[in-house]
Amino acid sequence: MKTILKAMFVSVFLLMGFSDIQAEASSTDTQFEEIQEQLELTDAQMEEMRPIVEAGQQKQRDILASYGIDPDSGEGEKIGRRQAMSIRREIKAAREEMFEQLKPILTKAQLDEFTEMQEEQAEKRRLAIRERLRG
Repeated sequence: MKTILKAMFVSVFLLMGFSDIQAEASSTDTQFEEIQEQLELTDAQMEEMRPIVEAGQQKQRDILASYGIDPDSGEGEKIGRRQAMSIRREIKAAREEMFEQLKPILTKAQLDEFTEMQEEQAEKRRLAIRERLRG
C-alpha cells in the first residue's frame, strides 16, 4: 500500500511541475510570470518555453487519466504495484521529454533552476496529498 501511495504521489505531482493542477488561466499566467522572473527568462525564451511546458503537463495528465486517476484531484481507481510503477515510468519519460525540449531554449543554469523548482513543488504537493489522505 505504501508503494502504491508513493507512486501515486510521484505521478500526480510530477504532473504539473510548477503549475497547480487546479489553477485557473489567470493564475497560470501569474505562475508563468513568476517563473520568467525567477529564471530571468527573456520574452523570447518564455514564448518558446510555455507551449512545451503546457504540452508536457497535458501529456502527464493524459497518462494519469489513462489509468483511471483524476489528474485534478489525484483520486481514482485503486491501482496495483505494477500499474503504479508503469505510471511512474511513463510520467518520468514525459517529464524527461519536456526537459529535452527545453534544453535548447534555456541555459544550463536556468534549466537546473527550473528542475529544482519543479522538484520543490512536487514535494509540497506530495505532502499536501498525504495530509488529505490521512485526514
